[in-house]
Amino acid sequence: MSRLKSAVLLAFLLLPLMANAQTKPPAEGAQLRDRMKQNIQQMDADKDGAISKTEFMADAEKRFARMDADKDGKISKEEMAKRADRTRQDSQYP
Repeated sequence: MSRLKSAVLLAFLLLPLMANAQTKPPAEGAQLRDRMKQNIQQMDADKDGAISKTEFMADAEKRFARMDADKDGKISKEEMAKRADRTRQDSQYP
């Protein structure tokens, strides 16, 4: 996979967290940054402090599979909207 495709995929996966971190008050933004760090730590399967292409793609495959609700190998507008709704709900703090 080209570097451009990898960069676009990374942006796609992290954009909801980054966008919310910028629009939330500082305390909530810090919580989102912590959550993003946790996500990165989870992606680092061999715990070497870096995300390899293999680790990155494995995580992307898992995320894609979760989003592809009807398992047709594509993410529809409706599936994307559901994911966006879940991201918004997950980012709301009491």
